[in-house]
Amino acid sequence: MDTLFDRSDTGNVVQSAVMSLSAGQRELKRAAKLEGRLGELEGKKLESTKANISQAYENAIESFQDAIRSEPKMVEAYVGLSRALRAAGKFRDALVVSSQGLKLTPEDDDLFAGWAESIMELDMLGDATRAYSQLKAASPARAELLMQLMKDWLSQRRAQPGEISEADVDRLADWIAEQERTG
Repeated sequence: MDTLFDRSDTGNVVQSAVMSLSAGQRELKRAAKLEGRLGELEGKKLESTKANISQAYENAIESFQDAIRSEPKMVEAYVGLSRALRAAGKFRDALVVSSQGLKLTPEDDDLFAGWAESIMELDMLGDATRAYSQLKAASPARAELLMQLMKDWLSQRRAQPGEISEADVDRLADWIAEQERTG
């Protein structure tokens, strides 16, 4: 006969984390489906759908956070949380989450991609160029992903500079050209 000391609640904690992870993933899918319909809508229906998308991202964020609280080593929850935060425009938070996840599993490419996308969205050009230089020999695939994100950022900023200076945009363009010349 089992006693209280023989029982383990670990299964319940893991099950709770998995359920929260699944709920977050469902919310991300719901948001993506709604976003796919935005081009068809106008007026109040458009505004209502945008509000539903925003709510879906917030629900996903909460679910992924619950999963991490239940199971702090659940890498998939960090990946999902980072995606949800980026989709909600919370790039600094996404950067923190991706960094925390990478401490657990430095080899996870999804977390690295989230980290790289976040630093580019935050215009952290120095971090991007330093990371590229370090990754070039150690992890060519990651270096190439980061380079592509820098090129995408460059073309976006050429069209809409935002708060970044034209000199910084030009400096990154020159740096990219130099990297391509030297291989």
